[in-house]
Amino acid sequence: MFKMLSILKVARKFLDKNKQIPPLPESQDHFKNWTATKYGKYIIQEESSALKNILPDINSHRMMQLGLVSQLNLSLRSNHLHSFSFGPLNTNILNSAVSDFDTLPLPSETIDTVFLHHALEFSQHPHEVLKEASRVLKPSGYIVMIIFNPVSMFGLLKFPVRLFSSNAVWRHHGLRRGRVLDWLKLLSIRPTKPLPRDCPPPCSYSSRRNADGLLARISNKYQMFFGAFYIIVAKKYVSRAIFSENTSWESLSIPVTASTKKSSVNS
Repeated sequence: MFKMLSILKVARKFLDKNKQIPPLPESQDHFKNWTATKYGKYIIQEESSALKNILPDINSHRMMQLGLVSQLNLSLRSNHLHSFSFGPLNTNILNSAVSDFDTLPLPSETIDTVFLHHALEFSQHPHEVLKEASRVLKPSGYIVMIIFNPVSMFGLLKFPVRLFSSNAVWRHHGLRRGRVLDWLKLLSIRPTKPLPRDCPPPCSYSSRRNADGLLARISNKYQMFFGAFYIIVAKKYVSRAIFSENTSWESLSIPVTASTKKSSVNS
């Protein structure tokens, strides 16, 4: 009995360790190596293709990108006059600027467009990252997010793979679309319509023609989200107080007491 309890305790410790999300600098190394693989290149290429139909429609001045690797060839073609990126502190990877994603060194309401490239699911506290992104976002500004789909073949595969692999790519938060939309709703950020659809599910990463298979046609026809990632484009709405010009201000009657004169005492 004692031996069985010991085995269960070791197994539980092993499973808890595999559930832990590594720090961003560690995930950054693994993610960069993963994007150099055939499957990783395929995903990045599909993400670039999807962004071509989204970012050019957003006209604003300043865009900020939060992601693991800012040097990825995403072919970001947008109508922003100024764009920059933040990455986690890592001595092996050069970023434009480094910062913790949940404590950005920026004033509030200064960014027109925030682009989160897999920044949420690989952060240890994704809701705090989203809250910080909302803080620096201007009213009527846009937030664009690319997130791995937990109900895709890629998302479901991470559960058995991470039991045998220490690669941080397989250890990220499984963030459902509905869960992220609930977080956005609490921050007064609403998705634009129509909501962008998932990429075609990659049946094989060796060639793009295989993505036009049966599962891709089902996904496109019935809008069933089987793709390896999904995209959310949302807009920040901030309600302001509006006062009528004909507002009459009534004065409050404050009782006034008579002043008393101090008496001087001669010693």
